[in-house]
Amino acid sequence: MDQRWVLTPDPPTRREVGPPVRPGSLIPVEMREALRRGRWDAAVRLAVGAGITDLNHVTDTLFYLLHPELRARPCEVRWGARAREWAQIRDRRVRPVLQATQPAVLRASFGVDTASTDKNLGADWARAKAQVPLEFAIVRANWGASRDSEFLHHWPRLKAAGLVRGAYLFLRFPHPRSDRRYGRPASPVAQARALIERIPSLDPGELPPSLDVEFPDPGRKATGMTARQVLDGVRAAWGALRDHYGVPPIIYTSNRVWCDDLGNLPAPDLIESPLWLTPYIEKRRRPAILDPRRFAGGQRNPRVPSPWGDATNWWIHQYQGDATGLPGFRGIVDMNRFNVTARGATGDRVRWVQRRLGIPQSGAFDAATEQALRAFQSSRGVTADGVVGPRTFAYLCWSQPGSPRRRS
Repeated sequence: MDQRWVLTPDPPTRREVGPPVRPGSLIPVEMREALRRGRWDAAVRLAVGAGITDLNHVTDTLFYLLHPELRARPCEVRWGARAREWAQIRDRRVRPVLQATQPAVLRASFGVDTASTDKNLGADWARAKAQVPLEFAIVRANWGASRDSEFLHHWPRLKAAGLVRGAYLFLRFPHPRSDRRYGRPASPVAQARALIERIPSLDPGELPPSLDVEFPDPGRKATGMTARQVLDGVRAAWGALRDHYGVPPIIYTSNRVWCDDLGNLPAPDLIESPLWLTPYIEKRRRPAILDPRRFAGGQRNPRVPSPWGDATNWWIHQYQGDATGLPGFRGIVDMNRFNVTARGATGDRVRWVQRRLGIPQSGAFDAATEQALRAFQSSRGVTADGVVGPRTFAYLCWSQPGSPRRRS
């Protein structure tokens, strides 16, 4: 701790302090090392990269990492020197870095996904985009080998509305209830080929296809397959999509599915696939949530399955199911938010970007990364703002990753 600081007369109160964060909960391991070396700016940027962006929340995180003996008890004015130390960390270490990074990091970027079961035939995508901050949409193309009846209605309208569009395949596995009604599913490769037949090609400004990996109640056990057999099926469909389109598909799943249904099996071959994750913050049928403040602080970020590395490595969060009242829609939709990535972010998500830019993988979104990203955006005709939003992300997905070099 720098003893040259001048004590501030503005100590924290209970009301000012954000919810305490227990060391090691959501924080990259590198944060402790940054604090040990006195690299406060790096520590704050690591917190932002992990989705912790509220001023008090970041301050709490650093403070309790420095003082684990306090057991994350709320800091109070009566603590005297400790309370003043907290305020100094907030005002001199955290606030200046957040002021430089938050505008891009906190930019709201919302999207929706829908299928024929949501009853949205006739949806007015242009109206939705004009009235709410929608930037992307993903629609179901196939349920197993069966075609979604509404896909061809939505697909051209998404492009006409100027949305970043994507399509997904719900990967079917055996299930007693659905098999009785619809018959046994085709093989995973046959399901992937059915999607390919429906969408033979995609433009670089569109999302690669998404592979939906989930299991209806009561979960994977109903398939009669082992976790290894199911994962082999996922790999087979994944490989067919990758071989045809030339890039890894997006994977839709959740940490719960990966741990409970897939046994948390290693998947080093799948980690180039960007993650689209649940869980919901609202499970009941309610009006669509479009307030970015609901996600401030990072506590509602989805958990990342362990094969993909640290807590930062996700791109899309499906945070609300069966949302109602979205302009232009009569039925329900699932609401999603995009993990906008900008200077100050850190971790495996940044390394994914750096691989596609062909630059050293420091894991820190620094000035060199921003410069390389701006050049990449200019070459694709995208606004060169140095920020990875949905459109830039789509182009990056189609960029072949370079050799995995890491910079120490």
